[in-house]
Amino acid sequence: MKCDIFIRSYKNDSEWLRYCIKSIEKYASGFNDVIITYPEGDDCCRHSSTKNIPIKEIHTDGYIDQQLTKLNATKYVSNDTTHILFVDSDCCFFDKFTPDTYSINDSPYLCITHYDYIDSPWKNITQDIMGIEIEYEFMRRQPLMYRKESLIDFQNWFLDTKYITLIDFMVNVKERKVSEYNLIGSYVYYINGYDKYKWVNTNSDIIPYNPMRQFRSWDGIDEKIREEIHNYL
Repeated sequence: MKCDIFIRSYKNDSEWLRYCIKSIEKYASGFNDVIITYPEGDDCCRHSSTKNIPIKEIHTDGYIDQQLTKLNATKYVSNDTTHILFVDSDCCFFDKFTPDTYSINDSPYLCITHYDYIDSPWKNITQDIMGIEIEYEFMRRQPLMYRKESLIDFQNWFLDTKYITLIDFMVNVKERKVSEYNLIGSYVYYINGYDKYKWVNTNSDIIPYNPMRQFRSWDGIDEKIREEIHNYL
């Protein structure tokens, strides 16, 4: 396995990102590259220890644009990368981790929750886009690891079945009615790749150890949160 850590950030999350990168520097080992992508001009997101890639914004809504970047992550990782660990800026690690922390025998752990147990808007939205019945929510925790080949296969499947590229589809999304992790999750679960992942049902299975704390960037950072993060670092 050759795994890259992939982060899509922007200037408003630059403080969160700084803590996230510090935690990666302290606790991560065994990864290929740490890649930060961000909109052109948001150079405050650059870090000396990472591979920094400014990206021209495609969608006018940054919420959609960052999803588009993740679904197109294969464009930015190394040629020999086999797995991608997606991490949001407002995440902070507090213990040592490697690619094997989030996989077993190269098969990434993916947590799922049946929609009978949660209230989520993504079920119907994802069903409408994918054209299949979907029972599970796939956006359950950070970070999320996917095989690079799954993202490539998903792009090819989308073009073959929807007659539009995934990127062009995302460019035309309105009203934030899309969830990138539910799209790729439902693809590998129902269509192509089920046996290449380790599925963890949050209602019945033991959830693997996750040495990471996910905050909520939209709530902002106060002194209590800074103190908690500083204790990790």
